[in-house]
Amino acid sequence: MSKLLHFSKEYIVLVFVFLFSIHAHALTETEPNGTLATANITYEDSVMSGTIGGLDVNDYFLTIPADDGSIKFDFTFSTLVTTNDFFFYVYNKSGGLKGTRYVYNPGIGTLVDSLTIFCVKQDTIYIRVASSGVFNYSISYNTTPSGVSDFEPNNTLNTANYFAPTDTVKGRINYTSVASDNEDYFYSVLPDDGTLKYIVEYNNTSGNNSADFFSYIYNKNGGLIGTSYKYNQPTGISTDTITIHCRQADTVYFRINSSGCFSYNFRFNVTPSGQKDIEPNNTLNTANYFAPTDTVKGRINYTSVASDNEDYFYSV
Repeated sequence: MSKLLHFSKEYIVLVFVFLFSIHAHALTETEPNGTLATANITYEDSVMSGTIGGLDVNDYFLTIPADDGSIKFDFTFSTLVTTNDFFFYVYNKSGGLKGTRYVYNPGIGTLVDSLTIFCVKQDTIYIRVASSGVFNYSISYNTTPSGVSDFEPNNTLNTANYFAPTDTVKGRINYTSVASDNEDYFYSVLPDDGTLKYIVEYNNTSGNNSADFFSYIYNKNGGLIGTSYKYNQPTGISTDTITIHCRQADTVYFRINSSGCFSYNFRFNVTPSGQKDIEPNNTLNTANYFAPTDTVKGRINYTSVASDNEDYFYSV
């Protein structure tokens, strides 16, 4: 029985999002829903209607967005008293405040307003409606995603995601629930000695032009071999490259970090030169033999953790 009742967190989230996707219709609040614990469930692209005021001082709702992204909450509200105030709050799953909208003295009649929250990770969020008088209201929301999520956890060298040299890596960085995912690590193996070129395209979805995007490249022991720091990036798509010369065919790690939320994709290529000699041949005792009629070809001082800076050959 325990096996039948055991579901992963990811499975539960998927089921929850599926249920949201099939409930895209008009809903009405049910009381009591005056606390986080008694919050009504609402759904993306559905419209939840309710009444607030008098002895009913708070209405709470619970939802899970369809994806990581920017969430726009739309709400309409009406009152018969010009001095009533309307308050709208959004919280993360632990009750931490993520966004607010205060509308003071909106006047009589129906008004329309909205609140956009950027960099929201797909997870439980709570909505709270409050007021200083009686209002009828309706609320809805939709998520604008960007890019594709990478596989988590990959926040350290030890948990880095592998990708083939021909792959394009896609991911998201610094989308936030209770905590932010602000480190993504990946690794691959260079197919040949040569000049490594890293090419990244990133989309600033933070809603401001002050977010920073950082790229790092490490050798297989975690030694830093290349960086690019892009400060105060404009919203929208930008590109960047890092070129590292004299790399030996070996494991390389790539790290993405940022101060705001971005989607990104990156790839690399290696431009080789010449032909490898047979290693080891770093001493007289390990020198490679070649015939008098041969042309010797090789590479020198290409680097992984250490450099191959000695090549010996002999002939008769």
